[in-house]
Amino acid sequence: MKKTFDLSRTRSSRSYSLDMKLETYSDSEGLVEKPSHLSATLPIFRDGECRKSFSVVPQDVISRRESFVELEGPGRLGNVILALLRLVYFAEENCCHISLPPDVLPGLPPLAFRNENNCSGEPTKSRNRPRSCTKLHIADALNMQGSPRCGIFLLRELLQVNATHSLGRRCPETGHAVFHVRSGDIARGNFDRKSGNYIPSKKVHPKYWLYPTSYYTSVYRYIQEKNSGTQNIYVLCQDLENPTCQFFSKLVSLDSNLHMRTGTSLSDDIRLLLCAQDAAISRGTFQIVLALSMHMKTEHGFILSPSDDSLPLAATALPGGLPPLHPVLDAQRSLETEMYYFFRNEDKRKLYVDEIIPWTNSAYQRFLVNGDYEMSWRSHNKSI
Repeated sequence: MKKTFDLSRTRSSRSYSLDMKLETYSDSEGLVEKPSHLSATLPIFRDGECRKSFSVVPQDVISRRESFVELEGPGRLGNVILALLRLVYFAEENCCHISLPPDVLPGLPPLAFRNENNCSGEPTKSRNRPRSCTKLHIADALNMQGSPRCGIFLLRELLQVNATHSLGRRCPETGHAVFHVRSGDIARGNFDRKSGNYIPSKKVHPKYWLYPTSYYTSVYRYIQEKNSGTQNIYVLCQDLENPTCQFFSKLVSLDSNLHMRTGTSLSDDIRLLLCAQDAAISRGTFQIVLALSMHMKTEHGFILSPSDDSLPLAATALPGGLPPLHPVLDAQRSLETEMYYFFRNEDKRKLYVDEIIPWTNSAYQRFLVNGDYEMSWRSHNKSI
């Protein structure tokens, strides 16, 4: 039987060795079953090998005769990053060169990479299926299976991320935490002044349900206790439509180290996220960006059931239907600890599951999001 932590209880741990890597799983008694995803292995290339496999070339020297694959079609940032990882996998499998777009984030130049793996410029047959190195639509890329070996490396090159910088700018020397709270169209609506009824937006997506505010306040409490209340915490909200964003917009007046960022520059928000040591994720593809971080030590996430900790946090946050990228998201990261938060009370957990999914952004669902729930947490600590 799996044991869990209450936020008010003392931590303990027990260690297991696995493939020369020390894995520590923490709970109230130090006895947690080993998550299956931590035993998975895949030969992910290191930076040095990827530099030999792909060389940077200026966009203006790309020849029409060379077989470059590039992404086409619109998409939100998280979807674009996920699609670009799939694009790299496509290029590796089909011996394509890669052209990365200039508009992933404002101000970043486009990049092209020549595939140096014995490629003559023409696509090769992969698994007996010839493919064309031309355009790959974002919708097709998102639904591709497979994990790229050099995807993380190439996207770090594109976004200028390394051990000291993110988006080409130096990260602050003092550590900070970032809460990403999904808002925008999935939480948008308005009140009818005559009836007083809440009318949700027609753009609400049923798979993008909201995490409870109590999850974020539990992370807030954990970070404050760990750092004696001295660490800066940035809450990223596209707007104040999400009830959680409304809650934190009031809390900032009570904590000088808590900062709300609403309607701010996307590039600045991404830089804060990639420079953070702690990050609390939301449901959606946006959190894929954190796979590129070389600074993050602890990732926090919400799960509907304690048994969901058998998956990496990034996988639990992806909407259903998207093929997983588990080995990619676990490899080449600075991540040391994954923190899983879940309802302590089983009746409240069942209520939330039954009433929140599918998401319609009704007044009742929004009330449940801002409900007062006791959370337990479980940590998976990983250090080499």
